[in-house]
Amino acid sequence: MAAHPTVSANTLAEFVALAKAHPGRLSIGTAGNGSPPDLVARLLARTAGIDVAFIPFRTGAEGLTGVMRGDVSLFVDAPPMIAPQAKAGTVKVLAVTGRAREPELPNAQTVAEAGFPGVEREAWIGLVAPAQTPTEISARLGHEIAAILVAPEVQQRLAVLGFRPLIATRDEFRTLILDEHKRWSTIIREAGIKLD
Repeated sequence: MAAHPTVSANTLAEFVALAKAHPGRLSIGTAGNGSPPDLVARLLARTAGIDVAFIPFRTGAEGLTGVMRGDVSLFVDAPPMIAPQAKAGTVKVLAVTGRAREPELPNAQTVAEAGFPGVEREAWIGLVAPAQTPTEISARLGHEIAAILVAPEVQQRLAVLGFRPLIATRDEFRTLILDEHKRWSTIIREAGIKLD
């Protein structure tokens, strides 16, 4: 979560206080309605009880440019997108939404540290197989994929892309998918987000 340098808030808590003091005057940009950053931004607004405008950009690069120009107060996207501009001083990071601080942004609090643990979310990518895949085949695939994910060169490459591998069993992954569906369907319905 990165703000334009002229925004008076330097932390997420300060941004929320500023938004509460000026309802409807601040804006949050994301790369498109319904994108993971958009849903996290909406979750923040809902959790914090703030009234902000949501500004969808077609791409993350357009959104980042928008916050750098001051077109939006806050921009939400992945750390690899924001970190170079934060280091250059063209944006200031108020928080990261993951479970842990980002290596590229070590001074940025997590949303939980900032007082908003319910907003802690990370985009994830998983591998699935057809429902009829035999258990022994899916178990073997899971074992082989786990071995690949712990390889140092794979971990290094994933870190550059802003990903941290999380190895889960088939049942754990199924639970994650069901939990995510429940969590985000409420936000999607409330926001009236529909596929174009």
